[in-house]
Amino acid sequence: MKSVTRAEMLEKFKLILKPEKSFYIVSFIYGLGVSLLSLAIPISIQSLVNTVAFSMLSQPLIILCFVLLSLLMFSGVLNALQIYILELFQQKFYARTTSELSVKLINAQNKEFLKRNGTDLVNRYFDVMTVQKSMTSLLTEGVAIFLQTVVGVLMLAFYHPYFLAFALILVTLLWLVWVLFRKKAISSAVYESKAKYNVAGWLKEIGRVNILFKSRQQRECAINTSDELIGDYLKYRKLHFKQVYFQAISLLAIYAIMSALIFGLGGFLVIKGQLTLGQLVAAELIVTLILGNFSKASKYLESFYDLYAAVDKISHLYELPAEDNKPEQKYEFDNYNISFNNAAIKVGETKYSYNFDFEYGKNFYAHLKHNSKKVIFNELLQRVINPEKGVIKVGNYSIQEISPLDLRDIVHVISTPTFFEGTIFENLTVGNKNIKRSEAIEALEIVNLSYIIDTEEKGLDTKILSSGYPFWSSQLIRLEIARAIIKKPKVVVITELIDQIDDETRNMIMNYLLKMDSTFILFSNKSCSGFKFDKYLKFDDYKIVAYDSEQALKEASE
Repeated sequence: MKSVTRAEMLEKFKLILKPEKSFYIVSFIYGLGVSLLSLAIPISIQSLVNTVAFSMLSQPLIILCFVLLSLLMFSGVLNALQIYILELFQQKFYARTTSELSVKLINAQNKEFLKRNGTDLVNRYFDVMTVQKSMTSLLTEGVAIFLQTVVGVLMLAFYHPYFLAFALILVTLLWLVWVLFRKKAISSAVYESKAKYNVAGWLKEIGRVNILFKSRQQRECAINTSDELIGDYLKYRKLHFKQVYFQAISLLAIYAIMSALIFGLGGFLVIKGQLTLGQLVAAELIVTLILGNFSKASKYLESFYDLYAAVDKISHLYELPAEDNKPEQKYEFDNYNISFNNAAIKVGETKYSYNFDFEYGKNFYAHLKHNSKKVIFNELLQRVINPEKGVIKVGNYSIQEISPLDLRDIVHVISTPTFFEGTIFENLTVGNKNIKRSEAIEALEIVNLSYIIDTEEKGLDTKILSSGYPFWSSQLIRLEIARAIIKKPKVVVITELIDQIDDETRNMIMNYLLKMDSTFILFSNKSCSGFKFDKYLKFDDYKIVAYDSEQALKEASE
């Protein structure tokens, strides 16, 4: 199990927590005031004991009560202000972090979601709430314990040099409890958190492909995997608890030993006449306050470990590599021709090279034996990956000069049905407020989905769930095509996904796409003999060859 270095810990705290530092400072100041005022009771008791010992007058007692009440009221005001400030911190931290994470996820390179479990990445959002609660706890009770210890130790030092030595021993013991268990406790907290997310990710997988585990054999597979992941979590949880438990036992032992020691030491000094009875009572109250707090400090140490584990999880989202999105700008295209000029890239041991001009407004049909050539072509066209050699141009611009955000408004690739949990209309427009509902209905008619408007009670406002319901797979493909029709991009690329649609609907869609004012590139395993394309393409190893008929393409491919 890898240990977390101090530099790593500080770097991650700085990344996630620094923007709200003004709240921490204000909260600390209020906490300092509360801690100083917490000494009002032991000092008042010292004064009371001395007053009772040397005088029986009630006037000093009344004054003492009034002063104590005033100080405690002021302490209460500072406490209330601290609570209010920390509520503001929670609100701002949540809004800022969630907003930044939204942007980070949107801007992240698509390959990061292919290499990692996207659900696991998004689940880390819930650690934002862990940070909120842990920081609030640490900035109130945690800081109070620290400040009361510092102030109490300084007060003890004024009573007697022996008390100063006692305070130094106490601080040293507390420091040792922290140092001896810190690294393993922090590391185990991180591993426990990872194991927790592995369990959550697997449970979501069970929900996502629930039907897969409906047979007896496959059900056993799901249960066994759950048991293994639960076992991993419990292993790291026990390891983490072991560190926290040892810290708790150590703090309780310190509490018992040092309480008895201060009692004996104080009594000895009173007998020797080096300490008044009032000072003894005050010192005993101060030490009891300090030690009582530290006997419960294991709870706040665990909050600190949970805080770091949460910060560690969130920081991974901040560290996602982002796409090269340039600031919004206006492009002056002389045309929308797509040119692959010896654009090449090596993936694994295979080299892919493309050299062809796609004239704007023309229609192209491609029949591929090797799916990888199509995948790499589409990823290059969308700037999901970049060519290692050569150049790809849109009109008079290299695609490297065009922000991926703007490029994907020009080029629309349909390789998988994509949708989000929202209404049909929201999925068709994806935030484009210029699209009218009548345009959405017209697009649905083209892909033969307009009957949904009539059969579903809410029509365009029918909600699509994350499972795709109420649509089935081929309908989701048609919905994706309808979105492209509404969007009116300059280049439309459709893969063999369209082959899953029934022939009648496919023909309707093809007839419309071939007439659109855009470049249309179709990858299909079905014959297109009923349609007229401008060129029929064969993807060779290092070039794209164009033919004037589907028959010529078939003969060249044999």
